[in-house]
Amino acid sequence: MGLGGLLIVAGCVCGELFSVCVFVFDMLLDIDKEYQGWILGLVGCFCLYLYFLPCVLGGCREPALRKVGAKLARNAHYFCLGQTFCSGLTIFLLLKILPAWNLDKFITTMVGLLSFLAGRLVEFVISSAIVFVFYVLYRLRDKIAEALGLDHVTVVRVSVKDMLPCCGSVQKPFAIYIWKVDGFHSGSWFSANNLFVEVHHGFNQSVSTRVHPQAGPKAEFKARLEMNHNPADSESPMIILVKHQLQIGSQELGRVIIPARHPDSTNTVAGKIDIGAKFGTVRWDDNTFPKAEDVAGSDGRIWYLLRPLDEMVEDP
Repeated sequence: MGLGGLLIVAGCVCGELFSVCVFVFDMLLDIDKEYQGWILGLVGCFCLYLYFLPCVLGGCREPALRKVGAKLARNAHYFCLGQTFCSGLTIFLLLKILPAWNLDKFITTMVGLLSFLAGRLVEFVISSAIVFVFYVLYRLRDKIAEALGLDHVTVVRVSVKDMLPCCGSVQKPFAIYIWKVDGFHSGSWFSANNLFVEVHHGFNQSVSTRVHPQAGPKAEFKARLEMNHNPADSESPMIILVKHQLQIGSQELGRVIIPARHPDSTNTVAGKIDIGAKFGTVRWDDNTFPKAEDVAGSDGRIWYLLRPLDEMVEDP
């Protein structure tokens, strides 16, 4: 049998299979007209979504998927032609399967939809712009709070996970030992620094040491502050603020930010708590606090230690 005969046989087989599929699906999808319309609409939206497949794959974490997305983007004209053909074939077959729809009704409905959208184009653009602005503000909320100096302030002390019984997490108590600070320039021209340290972390209420009046550039606090830590929280850093108390309010002299997640796990809140657990007796000396940490926004340094409360032994 030659090539022509094979093509004829293949065409007959495909035609018979298509007829069987149409007959079967015609019985299976003999449902309410409204549901048929929803099926057609969802399939149409999915076909439109596939046009953005290169962008979706390009944003994936897997290197193999990103390579596929980059290759599709380089051959975008071929991809669009192929996707248009596949989408048209899918819609055509679906119109054959759905008994309440045909090609004429589909075209009439699409023309009516486009006319409806064109008549309300201005309202659609305004609504889309409002949604886009709120989306940008939500994505940049951390940057905006940092620019306003409010990134350490927690207003809502509950998350969606806390509302779900199956996603609840255990809060583990820990202590923050703050030995001393040094190297802070005066926050006021007319008086020495009234130094104190304030700590913010997650949903905890902020805690602070007592104020050391007229301390100048350095102060020894020898303070222990207690907070709770959620091991499952990978978004809430710990912020340690060194402040100068004013007559009204206070002035930030610098800060140390301990991230909730980091490529080096020892630099995270949980990692520093685990390191602190290895120490024996907590003493206010260089053996317990071997290394000072630079404070961002100033030339100062701070000596501190994080330790779990249930494993803590204090120097009497």
